Amino acid sequence: MRALESVRGEIERMKAESKIELDMDAGLEKRVRAIRDEARLEAARRELEELKRRLRPSGQLPASPREVVIETAPVAASAGR
Repeated sequence: MRALESVRGEIERMKAESKIELDMDAGLEKRVRAIRDEARLEAARRELEELKRRLRPSGQLPASPREVVIETAPVAASAGR
């Protein structure tokens, strides 16, 4: 009877360990997938910047991504003043 209880306990312990390993593997898999996605995105950004650099005329400086240039025509003075 004790041997049977011992075997059942061992089986339950092994199930619990297996579940923990599966949960850890799933979490690790998600993390690896996120790292790979980030690496692909960064590679695409670098490739885009390289293509822009090649297509940009050599004398033109790259614009900062946050730089906004607004050109306006001078406003003519009103004749009534």
